[in-house]
Amino acid sequence: MPPGLDATAAATLPTAYLTAWYALRHVARLAEGERVLIHSATGGTGLAAIAVARYLGVEVLATAGNDEKRGYLRGMGVRHVMDSRSLDFGGQAREATGGEGVDVVLNSLSGAAIRAGLEALRPFGRFVELGVRDILAYTSLGLGPFRHTVTFSSVDLIQLQQDRPSAFQDLLGEVMDLFAAGHLPVLPHREFPLAQATEAFRLMAGAGHIGKLVLIMPARGETTAVRTGPPAPVRSDGAYLVIGGLGGVGLATAARLAELGAGHIVLNGRRKPGEAAGTELARLRAAGARITVELGDAARAGVAERLVSVATAGGLPLRGVVHSAMVLDDGVVTNITDAQLERVWRPKVTAAWRLHEALARHTPDWFVLYSSMASLLGNPGQGAYAAANAWLDAFAGCRTAQGLPTLAVNWGPWGEIGAATDFADRGYETLSTKDGLRALEVLLTHRRVATGVLPGRPETWILPTVRSAPFFAGLVDVHAPEGAAPSSGERASASAVRARLAGLDSPLARRTALEAYPAEQMGTVLQFGSARLDPQTPLRSLGFDSLLSMELRTRLEAGLGVRLASDFVWRHPTIAALATGLAEKMGVDLS
Repeated sequence: MPPGLDATAAATLPTAYLTAWYALRHVARLAEGERVLIHSATGGTGLAAIAVARYLGVEVLATAGNDEKRGYLRGMGVRHVMDSRSLDFGGQAREATGGEGVDVVLNSLSGAAIRAGLEALRPFGRFVELGVRDILAYTSLGLGPFRHTVTFSSVDLIQLQQDRPSAFQDLLGEVMDLFAAGHLPVLPHREFPLAQATEAFRLMAGAGHIGKLVLIMPARGETTAVRTGPPAPVRSDGAYLVIGGLGGVGLATAARLAELGAGHIVLNGRRKPGEAAGTELARLRAAGARITVELGDAARAGVAERLVSVATAGGLPLRGVVHSAMVLDDGVVTNITDAQLERVWRPKVTAAWRLHEALARHTPDWFVLYSSMASLLGNPGQGAYAAANAWLDAFAGCRTAQGLPTLAVNWGPWGEIGAATDFADRGYETLSTKDGLRALEVLLTHRRVATGVLPGRPETWILPTVRSAPFFAGLVDVHAPEGAAPSSGERASASAVRARLAGLDSPLARRTALEAYPAEQMGTVLQFGSARLDPQTPLRSLGFDSLLSMELRTRLEAGLGVRLASDFVWRHPTIAALATGLAEKMGVDLS
């Protein structure tokens, strides 16, 4: 330890200065008269990098995350200071250098900021990566910036120490010699007794400090060490935007964000909150949540930009976006009209694209797209809906490949809220609200890109026509009977159905009731949810093939206690015709 330096100050030196010296002098080969852009420059490594750059006779440009930190850098004499939470720094760096750019970028940012940093380099520039998030995530990086003969390098002191210990020892000697000669200053730091380690780590996680934080070990005593988990996906210093957030799954998601301590939550919908939603909003606000309701169609031009502006108006960065808006208009692909497709496509796809454009100058931690099992497993009765969700699935991969963390969740039916609660009424296993929201937290924590979240056994939801496909080979028993066994909620006994029919006086009432039963079973087979089916609609137009017809016949036999010919469904090609045929088998008079 250099003479005259106390232990606390000395503790701030090794990691920060070793990283900065190695990155700038050895890796970047920074030379006098050049320019360097240092990101997050008020952290320990950032301040050490400024000191190293000045020792080398280099012009410094820097970024920081808030006004206080940017003011601190200006007070140090850094002339060009920019916002690290905006991608504008690339253009601003070029403007500050007369359009030339910088020679070196010392990067600690992630996602789209990496590409912006590369674009800020002048020809023969060097980009030095200090972070590991994008490296561990195998994030793709376009080769376009490298047309200017720039280089990209990463720094890992742990690997240097392990694989090249003599080089690491030489590096440490160089830094200590520079410090002993007075060329490198002590870094600003703040002390915390070990008993307040939680407060210190919380301050560091919220990026609320400048320089280094130092834990002071007592001469004697004891404290409790707790192994922490991965970073929480929701932060108190961030704003969150929920599209489709005024009801159902969207509102439940917003409530969970509030419980996890989100700093500001903006809820969007096309219509004012209903009575139930209003009650829930009042409860959340009474519990301390800061919630703003902003109406508008996110698929319309300019609305997404307005929503993002409202979310960030209080000064908090936008850290998360949930897109849960949806409209159902069921139909098979061959029968979908342009109007149907527009009704389904617009709130899902157009709104997602508008949000993507509105986020161009922001770097949220995540962007969640609520997709559906319809696109993951296929659903012949929901052609437009499956197509729109398939687009969201692909879009999540596209954004993530650009360094923009995005998650598409292929949800199965939620049983307590949302548009598919009737699945629970029909005996299917469904997602509870608690389990669904917990699954979302896990997926965000582990930075997934596309994942299906389905309740119960997989074969419950996988259509018989595709169960033998290689994609599903590890999920289902391909030797199981092709017709799915009716669930407990669907096995109404034949006597109960007959008793209900017998209690109806008019033939029209009996026909209506008997049409409702096969229609309900068809909705189950096609996974329509609670969609209303026209009794005169041809079954083939709904996407029925031989396997689906077999499954429908199996359900009708089990539920009504009748034996049906193998071609019964094909000989009765509409719901009305099925009702007539079933009435004959059951001896029910519909005349």
